[in-house]
Amino acid sequence: MLFQLVPNLEAGRFFIPDEPFSASDMDLISHNLSLKSLRKLAFRGIIRRGFLLDRAAPIMRSAPNLEVLYFENCTAVTNLFSAFLGRDSPTDPPPLSRITELSLADSRLAVGALAALLDAVGPRLSKFSIQRTAPILDFDQVLTVLQPWKSTLKGLSIITSQKTPSGPAGLISGLFLLREFHALETLCAEAEDLKLLEYLDHDSTNLSPFPSSLRSLRLRGNSRQVAAIKGSPLVAAIAKT
Repeated sequence: MLFQLVPNLEAGRFFIPDEPFSASDMDLISHNLSLKSLRKLAFRGIIRRGFLLDRAAPIMRSAPNLEVLYFENCTAVTNLFSAFLGRDSPTDPPPLSRITELSLADSRLAVGALAALLDAVGPRLSKFSIQRTAPILDFDQVLTVLQPWKSTLKGLSIITSQKTPSGPAGLISGLFLLREFHALETLCAEAEDLKLLEYLDHDSTNLSPFPSSLRSLRLRGNSRQVAAIKGSPLVAAIAKT
């Protein structure tokens, strides 16, 4: 295989086919593909309707020292994903134990699929980004599945191109969850997800949803709403353009 010609390769990009790997392909990968030097991997579906992330598991399993993963146009992850990566039982360590950065672009993962993906990630995650199209993931849902890394995440980006506004309960839940990410330094979010800041009592710093560690805030969305939120004393000190 071509990878045998570049044994010290540190970054790679794969296009995942629509069909699963055949038994012969799987055998070839598992016995001949060694990607121990790889630190960064990117995956993208060949066709527009995306790909099942489980199909990339044989490649990731051959790269035990991965630190950065980038997925584009990923549509689904099953509950067997960790098992495909070599995890025999839930008590075993997460197979992607060295991951520090995880990015999903043009994501179409439901919350259960996102949870199945994160279940395979170890405790070092410090940067997470998701740009989603459908189905809709609420801000508080993403923060909920990221709770295991609330003490390690330094960079967080949650962006959507199609948004059905969350109900009041979801918006309030998101604000309370955000405060728990004590290591967070940079945040990029939809103004819609933080719109309650327009109505909080701005004289009370105790109501701030932001952890004291936050240094940079970027907001996306309606310009009027962005301006209103950035005008809040709770935001003005950290908001960046």
